[in-house]
Amino acid sequence: MEIYQVKTNLDYQWVLPQIEESKLLNLITFDCYPKVESWPNIDWYIYNPKRKKGNFFEIGHSGALVFDETVFNSDLYSLIEMAGEVLTIKLEDNTNLYVLNVLKCINSLNQKKQNGSCMKMARKQEY
Repeated sequence: MEIYQVKTNLDYQWVLPQIEESKLLNLITFDCYPKVESWPNIDWYIYNPKRKKGNFFEIGHSGALVFDETVFNSDLYSLIEMAGEVLTIKLEDNTNLYVLNVLKCINSLNQKKQNGSCMKMARKQEY
């Protein structure tokens, strides 16, 4: 078995939503539950615009994979899309970024409890 890890490089830009701080944790929690129907249409901003701009971004240590139009229009996108749902993030300047909400979750440490999906029931997300 091969296991890969994507590490955050703090030299690059982060994105954050323009939302009340009390609602932030719920919004950026990606835990194998669908969010596409409850994903809010809110503006986001680059938290640290003077840092390097790459094709991938961070959302406050959420572990989510956030990417730009270059990745969205690349061959890599088909692999990303197979892992879950892709949600749109609209920046203040009307450009789009995208966040992968992984829905293909595997309990690799306890195979006896694994039922093929982490999703037992859909939860309502409030923002």
